[in-house]
Amino acid sequence: MRRNVIVVTGGAGFVGSNLVRRLLEDDADVRTIVFDRTVDDLAHALFVPFGDRVAIHLGDITSPESLAAVPGQDEITHVVHAAMAAHVPQWEIDDPTRFVNVNIVGTTNVLEWARQLPSLERFLYLSSGGVYGDATADSPEEPQPETGPFNPPELYAISKYTSELIAYRYGALFGLDVRAVRLSWVFGPMERVTSSRTLMSPPYAIARAIIDDRPVRVTRRSLSAVGDFLSSEDISQALCSLLGAVEPRHTCYNVAAGELTSISDLLDLVAAIHPSLRRTVVADGESADIDHDPALRRARWNAYAIERVRSEFDWEPRPLAEQLASYYAWVFEDAPARCPAIAPV
Repeated sequence: MRRNVIVVTGGAGFVGSNLVRRLLEDDADVRTIVFDRTVDDLAHALFVPFGDRVAIHLGDITSPESLAAVPGQDEITHVVHAAMAAHVPQWEIDDPTRFVNVNIVGTTNVLEWARQLPSLERFLYLSSGGVYGDATADSPEEPQPETGPFNPPELYAISKYTSELIAYRYGALFGLDVRAVRLSWVFGPMERVTSSRTLMSPPYAIARAIIDDRPVRVTRRSLSAVGDFLSSEDISQALCSLLGAVEPRHTCYNVAAGELTSISDLLDLVAAIHPSLRRTVVADGESADIDHDPALRRARWNAYAIERVRSEFDWEPRPLAEQLASYYAWVFEDAPARCPAIAPV
């Protein structure tokens, strides 16, 4: 039987590195190729236990030559495209072409390369719930389904939705098995600032306050703000199920908790895990670690419907308390390296 060889672009990043680890832990016959621009010490440490089953290829998805130089292309069975430039408002102003060049042109480069791989079985694109965008009159009050509506407002979300459409068109034109997943508000192991990502999740900000032995500063309005929070560990389990499925029934799947949790409840969950957690509620508009608008509850800010992935792959996210406990156990094994300081919001 042929061994699966899985390329993960952005494989040293947040979600990508968790997927690589999960793939290697779950199947001793799997080999992975991490394609990324850089691999920091944290990612290197994650991959070391797997020896030669994980190969690192430094390259850039904006360069077709980098992709053409990936070793062992005749053996590659799956490509997971996770490399991207994440949403950072200032980046839109400083360099709006970044989202086009990395997320749209880069995705097209990866697809163009992947369609020529002779053993390719599946192409999996990691998209974002950001494609649902700002709420419209048709945006549901109940959890947001994969069917839309779509109203991406900023260049990041526009580029992710555009890339989804390009990936599906490549599938139709060239007979590729193309699937996509849309992720909700991600936290968990391997979250850190990188050249492609600078905005951290509320659980990260809370961890930093615990590490610094100070109260976490939360604006008053944020206490009733909500999010569909999901750990990178749970995401990797869902992605493995999708990669291993013989014939998935859908082209796109939400991967999320499927329910909303308020920031106040999130803080209570963490306090039960780490009783040392303290909080300070500050006035709206003051400098804070956590500041989110409680009015945002629909479209991309809603919970995401997960019936597709739940029913088809028997996947269920762990209770949020369990996800948080697992994340903080990982962080506090080496807090300075695994949760470096960040500037307040």
